[in-house]
Amino acid sequence: MKNAIILNLPYKNKKYDSVELEKFKNWVKFFTKQEKDIQIIITTPFERKDDSLDQIIYGISNASIIPSASFDTCDRWRIGFLEASKDEDIEFFYLWSADFEFSELAKSSAIELFEHTSNKDLVVGTIQATGTKELIDSVGTFPLLELWFKKECKYLEREGFSKPRSELFRISRSLLKESLEKRWYPSEQTLHLLLICIWGGMQFSLEPLPLKALKDDDQLRDNPGAFQQIERMELWLKYIWKDRHAKWLPNEYYTLCDKSGEILRNAFDILVFRFKNGRPVSDANYRLVVQDSWKDIHHSRNQDWTALGAILAAQFGVFKIIETLSEKGERLIDQPKIYLVACLAGIVLSYAGLCVTRRHKSLSKIKLDWITEAENRLGVLKSIINPMGIIEKKDYGGISVNRLIISVYQVLIAINIVIGICLIFNFCS
Repeated sequence: MKNAIILNLPYKNKKYDSVELEKFKNWVKFFTKQEKDIQIIITTPFERKDDSLDQIIYGISNASIIPSASFDTCDRWRIGFLEASKDEDIEFFYLWSADFEFSELAKSSAIELFEHTSNKDLVVGTIQATGTKELIDSVGTFPLLELWFKKECKYLEREGFSKPRSELFRISRSLLKESLEKRWYPSEQTLHLLLICIWGGMQFSLEPLPLKALKDDDQLRDNPGAFQQIERMELWLKYIWKDRHAKWLPNEYYTLCDKSGEILRNAFDILVFRFKNGRPVSDANYRLVVQDSWKDIHHSRNQDWTALGAILAAQFGVFKIIETLSEKGERLIDQPKIYLVACLAGIVLSYAGLCVTRRHKSLSKIKLDWITEAENRLGVLKSIINPMGIIEKKDYGGISVNRLIISVYQVLIAINIVIGICLIFNFCS
């Protein structure tokens, strides 16, 4: 079985320096050693012929350089894949980014991807990213993906695809042929490949492959540049959403656009504004959010119990007074109208208490969302984005306190209605 590796060089509007060229050369030699019958295609962002690149393939017969006028990374992938697919004997095609440092850790991860034995059509290498690359996913990729394609996002999270924008993957010839015949996007193509597999049902199979914590050149991904990546991602998601939903409605689309804009503004605030002004949010701020939010939740809950107790006491007290006065022979109290008024008062008070509890329930949900997000920023929640966390989010069974109090109010309203109806029938008869 013959394989091909597309080694993608990072965009640079000038020639690479000697350190970068040495790194690229080491990656080419490394992949050549793994298998003799392998095709290595190096894609570069240069429109012009760069003589300095020739040294990285000097003496290597099965490696070739394809310059491209495009600075878009995924567009250079397409050029490399098209060239490699001309060889009909190649079954699997590998993509590897030359951004990563040539280290023992990186080499072991490359071997792990290269020697992966499953027959899945798409195997996506999932690295333990740090720095700006990780921030792009946490403030951009997953919030935007969940907004535009919620079901697909949940599937990727559930299956362990924590890096759906990975530049390290293996793709089968059949899936590559299918994807090349469709629209090939100059950005977010890995995510598009994942969606093709999901939308194809059982036609194509996919799986994540956990890799080591690799380090790339983070200088190529400064904060304004990182925000531009998120902007391009949002534009692409809008486009493919409309392509996917042929009968989309303007109101639905523009509502999503508004929410998407909020995600972009949040990403800009985190990636550009806060770093530029030197005012990043500290862990102490997040801990304060957690502490104050829990105080508000407990305070609201105490108010709900107090209100419920007062309303129940008032309800039983009124009927007890009427009953006591009736036993003493008060003629006015014997009339059913007084009982009916008491029932109406009970209904009004119970409904008021129910509205207060429902308001507190909504506020508690907002506060819990704040707590969850703050704990996530602190790194204590365990998720695909933060696998080192110690707290796993779970859905708890049973009845919440707010629901219990609301149920009591509903029962109390129902009892008053039944008593009132009985009184009306007795009065009429």
